[in-house]
Amino acid sequence: MTGRSRELAAALRNRRIDIACVQETKWSGAKAKDIGEGYKLYYNSEVKTQNGVSIVLLVSLKDSVVSVNRISDRIMSIEIDSGDVGLPVVSCYTPQVECSDEAKEEIWPQLEDHIRTFRPEERVIGGDLNGHVGARQEGYEDYHGEQGFGTRNEEGCKILDFAEAHNLAVTKTYFKKRPFHLITYASGGRSTQIHYWLTNRRNMNLVTNTKVIPSDNVAPQHHLLVMDMLLDIGQHRRPPTTGPARIKWWKLTENKDHFKEKIEQLAIDPDKSVILIWASVTEHIRKTAKEVVGETKPAKRFVEKQIWWWNEEVQSIVKEKKTAFKK
Repeated sequence: MTGRSRELAAALRNRRIDIACVQETKWSGAKAKDIGEGYKLYYNSEVKTQNGVSIVLLVSLKDSVVSVNRISDRIMSIEIDSGDVGLPVVSCYTPQVECSDEAKEEIWPQLEDHIRTFRPEERVIGGDLNGHVGARQEGYEDYHGEQGFGTRNEEGCKILDFAEAHNLAVTKTYFKKRPFHLITYASGGRSTQIHYWLTNRRNMNLVTNTKVIPSDNVAPQHHLLVMDMLLDIGQHRRPPTTGPARIKWWKLTENKDHFKEKIEQLAIDPDKSVILIWASVTEHIRKTAKEVVGETKPAKRFVEKQIWWWNEEVQSIVKEKKTAFKK
């Protein structure tokens, strides 16, 4: 990812992504910096030429960051909090096939120890896990959705064993996709699936989609894996009011005679230009309408209580619905 932070930010902005886990960054140090397009990058790496993990998030979310945990050059996490919602996001980069057995065996206990520090229902893990979970469940029915790609290998078994131990679902395997929306790594004629999002099984009802975006070539061999999750962590909250006051035009029907009488009182100067005449007429219509039918008041809730359909019947139904929802 060296020298490509701006391209990464542009790709995330284009796809409207709020939080991203990035691996193999190869940046040295443990720092945070703005990378443009409204994104901030938190990264951790020990050696400049290898490994490195990072998490990118919208600048608007930085005030909600509770903690940044840099465990190693292969594991880091950010905990985001917004009221009742907690979201610890873990970025993980497991060793490749050619790495030593010692390195492979060391990473999983580290990851397990770290995620145990978070509540089970709040865990979200994204990473380059360098394993193939395969297309079939084969003993992992509760954690694999049988919509994967290829054949499972030993490293894929470790991923599923980890998911089973911590009640995590491999979200990518729960959505049926065409092959090019499943492949996350392509090189030298080989196409594989090695990037994954994992979340608590109880949160799978919040995951609406997980797919690969093959066209964003930030890293030529690695493709962007996107998970859509329904969580309100403050980034898309609407303003607390409905805007400025509005004229109650719907009341003109019952006041049309009075309105017509006042409109006809306007004196038009024929010597003025058409533009000035039209401006004076429209201003007179608006002013007269305000006097005859009045204006709504800016509400402090999302539903404008002055609109014509907000009657007692609707209010009663909405109240019943809210009561039922709470139960």
